[in-house]
Amino acid sequence: MEALGIKTLDEDDRETLLKKEKNYIAARQLVETSLESFYRSASSLVFQLNKRHLTKDMSIFRCIDRRFETGEIFIKWDESNDDEWLILIYIKDNSPEGKIIIEDKCNYEKYFSDEYQSNEIFKASDKMVDSLTQLLYRERSKNVNQSLT
Repeated sequence: MEALGIKTLDEDDRETLLKKEKNYIAARQLVETSLESFYRSASSLVFQLNKRHLTKDMSIFRCIDRRFETGEIFIKWDESNDDEWLILIYIKDNSPEGKIIIEDKCNYEKYFSDEYQSNEIFKASDKMVDSLTQLLYRERSKNVNQSLT
């Protein structure tokens, strides 16, 4: 229980522990549900980019779903570590009523963070598409320049 972040007391009986666990799971499911449309959008974007826009020598993108565990979704290159994400999506203050935060590190020169209401999925999706396609353009340009030298 404590590994999940649930505070327990020595005097807690079995019923109290089960109730705390049930409350924890319900709260995590609310977070997971709040991020559902953003996860589907990110996952679909990764699929489309991997299928249609990557060159043969490029690594693929991965969309990692950690909504239940940490309340996060992130997009990264396949071979990179999880902490080297390109786009990170989470709920502000980990509250289901909070705004959705999208942090973007696709442009190595300029990182940014935007806040969205849960119903602004299309606006957020457009921003993610733009960021990742610009990253792919820069990567392709870099590969072309390297092959010319």
